[in-house]
Amino acid sequence: QQRDVSWPSAALMLRDVPIPEAMKQYLTSVGGSFGVERTRRREEYTGAVQQQRGVTDWRYPLSLQLGFARGFTLSYRGSLSGGETLDPTGDSEKGGHQHDLTLSAIVRAPEAWRTRLTAPISVFLQFTDQNQRQCRYNPILAAADGCVAFLDVGTRNANLKLETEVSDITVGSSFSFVDRANQVGTRAGSSQFQFQLYGRFNFTAGQMPAGTF
Repeated sequence: QQRDVSWPSAALMLRDVPIPEAMKQYLTSVGGSFGVERTRRREEYTGAVQQQRGVTDWRYPLSLQLGFARGFTLSYRGSLSGGETLDPTGDSEKGGHQHDLTLSAIVRAPEAWRTRLTAPISVFLQFTDQNQRQCRYNPILAAADGCVAFLDVGTRNANLKLETEVSDITVGSSFSFVDRANQVGTRAGSSQFQFQLYGRFNFTAGQMPAGTF
């Protein structure tokens, strides 16, 4: 027999939040959201030995967007999550989080570059922090060992992207840094840095004169 229950599952959206008059010269828009999600699943097996299994998951998502003067935008998206699993072979727990912070803007090129650049400079900067944790109880030694961790992985990212136009060519560069770490076992980790330069030709679609071929 299986039973699934999703409660609560709700979200609160904030749009067009009124901005105090004294801050309107700095802030142009404010918005965000907050939610609650919880799911519970239970399974019962009847027979020679009655067994019960179940999973409970919960999550709290959160977001915030701020618009600033001169085209700057700051946004945050994050969530906290967790849960537990009931099993005759040993219960387990899990948890984690994710945080994304993004800054984007369209800025005018420096005075000395404006004769060459035919478009403003687009700037995109993002930071990300993720973590996942899981542990398991030993049904025999639960009181002595507690919940023994078997997964604890964290990842941090940083990305920067710059883009503009030179004549009919879109040019840009991107920088990225990734750091991963495991806090269980050998505590292995790695770091990676990437740098890219790219260009893209911009063609305007047209129609060939009649009788060309």
